[in-house]
Amino acid sequence: MSSVSLQALDEADIPALMALSLAPEQSAFVKPISEILAAISPAQRAYVIRCRQQLVGFFIIDSDYPYARELDLHDVALLRSFYIGQAYQGRGYAKQALAQLPAVLALQGGFKRFKHLALTVNCRNKAAQGLYLATDFSDSGVLYLGGPAGPQHIYVKTLA
Repeated sequence: MSSVSLQALDEADIPALMALSLAPEQSAFVKPISEILAAISPAQRAYVIRCRQQLVGFFIIDSDYPYARELDLHDVALLRSFYIGQAYQGRGYAKQALAQLPAVLALQGGFKRFKHLALTVNCRNKAAQGLYLATDFSDSGVLYLGGPAGPQHIYVKTLA
C-alpha cells in the first residue's frame, strides 16, 4: 500500500506548501508557489501530495487545455506545476502520486469526463521527462514553443 496520498489543497496547507523549496536548477521550470496560487483560475484545482501526514509536494489539474493548436486532443485535462519539495525528492513520492492520479481524477466530479491527461515538460528537464515516461505518459512528438524557459514536450497519458 502506498504511503502517499493526494488531497485537494486546503487553506491550512498553505504555510507548509510555502515552506517547500526546489533545487536551484529546478526553479527555472516551476514558478514560485506564491505566483502559482495567486494565478489559480476557476478551471483549475490545486492538490497537495502527502507522505503519511507530511506535505511533500503539489500540483494543479486544469480543465482548460490550452495547447489545442499544437496538439489537437479532446476530453483532456492538464497537469500543471507538479513538483516534490527538494527535501523529499528521490524517495519515490512523485511516482506514487502519478500512479494514483487517474483514480483520484475518476472520483472528482468535474474531472470524470476526461479521457486524457496532458502536461508540458521542458526539453532541458531530463529528470522530469524520465519520471513522466516511467509513469505511462507518452511523448506526443509535438513541442510547445511558448514556454518561458524554452521549448517543452507535450506528454499525454490515457486515463482509461
